[in-house]
Amino acid sequence: GMSHEFHQPLMAISSYASGCLRRLKNGEASEKEVLATLEKVANESLRAGDLLKSIRSSIAQDRSQPTNITLDKVIEDAVRMAQGACRDESVRIRYRPEQTGMHAYCDEVQLIRVLLNLLLNAIEAMRESDNDLMDITVYAARFNEQMIEIQVEDTGPGIPEKLRRVVFDPFFSTKDEGLGMGLSVSRSIVQSQGGELWYSSEATSSTFCFTLPVTAPTAASENNPEESGTVN
Repeated sequence: GMSHEFHQPLMAISSYASGCLRRLKNGEASEKEVLATLEKVANESLRAGDLLKSIRSSIAQDRSQPTNITLDKVIEDAVRMAQGACRDESVRIRYRPEQTGMHAYCDEVQLIRVLLNLLLNAIEAMRESDNDLMDITVYAARFNEQMIEIQVEDTGPGIPEKLRRVVFDPFFSTKDEGLGMGLSVSRSIVQSQGGELWYSSEATSSTFCFTLPVTAPTAASENNPEESGTVN
C-alpha cells in the first residue's frame, strides 16, 4: 500500500544514520565517509518528500497522473529503496535494461508502488527458501512497438503451481499475517496505466512481468499480452 512509499526511504535513512553513528562511536569513520552518508540521508529525505507530494496530489485529484517518464531513474530509485529497506548484504538487487534511456507513459508514483511490492515480496520469498543465493534482477526491454516490459526475477522457491491461478485474487496471501492485497492492487495499478501484470516460473527462478505503454495509449493500441496476462 501507500505505506511502502514512505517506509522505504525512512528505513534507508535509519540504516544510513545508525551505521554512521556506530562507526563514529568506534572511531572508524573518516570525514569523507560521514559526509557521503549524510548526503545519502539528505537524498532519501528529499525522495520521501517528493513521494508525499505526489501521493497527496494523486489523492486530491482522485486519479493517476501519467506522464512520459525515464525508466532508468524510477527503477533505480525503487531498487535503492528496496535494498535500503531489507538491510541485508546477502540480498543483491540488480537493474539490467535492454538499453538505457527507455521511456514509458505512466504515473511515476504508481510504478514505484508496483516495483516495491514485487521487490519486497521477492526478498521475503528468498528469505524463506533454502537457497543461499539471494539475487533479484530487474529487466526492462521493448515488448513490442507500443509497450515496454519490466521483469522482476528472483532466485526464490517460486509460487506452487496449484496457487498460480489465484495469485492475483484479492486477499490471496502465502503469509499467515498477510492481507493479500499487494499483488491484486499491483495488477489493478498496472491495468489502470494501460498494461498487464502476470507471473511465470522457471526451474531456478520466479518472475513477475508487467507491461507499460511507451506513449499515451489509444483504443487501437491497448495491450493484452498472453490473454490478459494469464499465469503460466
